[in-house]
This record gives sequence, C-alpha cells and structure tokens, in this order.
Amino acid sequence: TTVANTSSGLVAEEVLASNQAIFKTELDLIHSFLPPRDLEIIRRMIFLGPKTKRFTLVLDLDETLVLSKARITPAGKEDIEIQIRPFALSLLEEMSKGFELVVFTAAEADYALQAVELLDPKGLYIKKVLSRRSCIEIKPGSWIKDLRIFGDRNLKEMLIVDNSLIRFAFQLDNGIPILPVSYTHLRAHETLRYLVCRLLLEKK
Repeated sequence: TTVANTSSGLVAEEVLASNQAIFKTELDLIHSFLPPRDLEIIRRMIFLGPKTKRFTLVLDLDETLVLSKARITPAGKEDIEIQIRPFALSLLEEMSKGFELVVFTAAEADYALQAVELLDPKGLYIKKVLSRRSCIEIKPGSWIKDLRIFGDRNLKEMLIVDNSLIRFAFQLDNGIPILPVSYTHLRAHETLRYLVCRLLLEKK
C-alpha cells in the first residue's frame, strides 16, 4: 500500500466540503496550467539524503502551520508577528514518529527559517526547510511545489499538506488540502487535529 491515493481521500472529504467554492476555483485554474519543463525541475532538484522514515510528509507553512501578520513596532519599524496554529506542535511531534518532515513554503527563506525556529527550536522534528527558490512560478503569482524536485524520494511514498490546491497542482493524488488558519470557524483548527488522527490511522 502506498501513501499517495489513500490518505488524501480519507482526510480531504470534510475539508473540501467546507471550502468547496475556493477549491473549485483553484481546480479550474489548475486545468489551465501547462506542466513545468523538465529543466525547471532539474534546476531545483534537491536530495534529502538517507531516509530516516519510509514516508515523507511535506508541510506548508503559512496558513497551515502558522499565521503571520505584519505590524509596526514602537520604534516605527515593520516587523512580522508569527502565531502558531492550534495543534500544529502536536502534528509535528506525532508525525515525526512515522514520517520524515519537510517544510515547503512559497515564502522567502529568511521568513521560513524564522517561523521554523519558532515551531521546532531544537530541530527535533523538521528535516528540511524549502522556500520560494524551490517553487516554480507556473503563471504570474501562481507558485507550485512540484514534488518531483525531491530527487531521492519516491512520489508514491510522499504526501503534501497545503491550504491551496494550486501548490500541489501536478501531484493532486499526493495532496491533502486543509482549511487555512485564518478561516474564522473553529473547524479550521479542528481539521489539523483531524489530520493527525487520520495519518496515525494510516500508519497502523
């Protein structure tokens, strides 16, 4: 049994129902995308090294694990306030037992490292952090995270969790959509706890 094609359907059903309009719009947009050229994949190819777990779980950052807000400090400088999503730390702790964890964001590297330092200050859970330089701009303003850049991992043993279908547009079978943390309804937070439960069941 492979992870792809099994977990995604189990976890995504309620999330898709809750955010159906947004996801439908994204799917319509995805259908207009042309696949990235092989050269674009090769240019971004990375190697994670020896596997520590059989499966690899790729996690989005903004709106999935954290919420960031720009603010002005008393000194008049712009700063970024980063809030951790409820149940995000539990997700990292539990999932690291059965998956190698990679954070993959379309944000810039400096911000990504700052947020990951808040999430995993001792470096116990997250194996690798990827930022915008590893993404592909498939259309102006539409950045995708093509899992084929992981040169030493099998797509059948990879999952990606993101609040946007566009991010995993060309590996939809590997994707688990999740409600963004900015979604005001409590179900947005509950879906992350639900994700933990479903992935734990999948590992048994």
